[in-house]
Amino acid sequence: MTSTQLHFAWLNPSVVRRFRTGISLHSHTMHSRESLTFVPRIVQTIPVLRHIVAYKERQYERQNGYPLDYSRAYWTPPLPEHAAYSLERRQIEESLGLNAIVSLTDHDSIEASKRLDLFEECRWTPVSVEWTVPYGPSFFHLGVH
Repeated sequence: MTSTQLHFAWLNPSVVRRFRTGISLHSHTMHSRESLTFVPRIVQTIPVLRHIVAYKERQYERQNGYPLDYSRAYWTPPLPEHAAYSLERRQIEESLGLNAIVSLTDHDSIEASKRLDLFEECRWTPVSVEWTVPYGPSFFHLGVH
């Protein structure tokens, strides 16, 4: 069994057979900036790592004159738009045997959706975004398709 098949193994085949199309509504590409604001919260739960990161944060502040601001830091997923689209599409078609609709939802960017227009097989792909909305000390991620 491949990792893709394992991903969908929880789906009941008799249920899947009742449908003709599977839809992927949440996938990110290299155009998405994924916030690192969760790092301090996670690090606090791992004692050894907590001390290492605290040391590095102090070192950063000494070298730069200001503390590390995780809200300004981010990472980007590795896949360009067409590779992410193809991966999601293959998972639905090969693992579930369904027609696929893929909607790429990068954080606060429609760049991937716009670039998919360059590919004939993607011409019906919806333009979509995962909109980050601040809410008190946290935020909501809303998928807009």
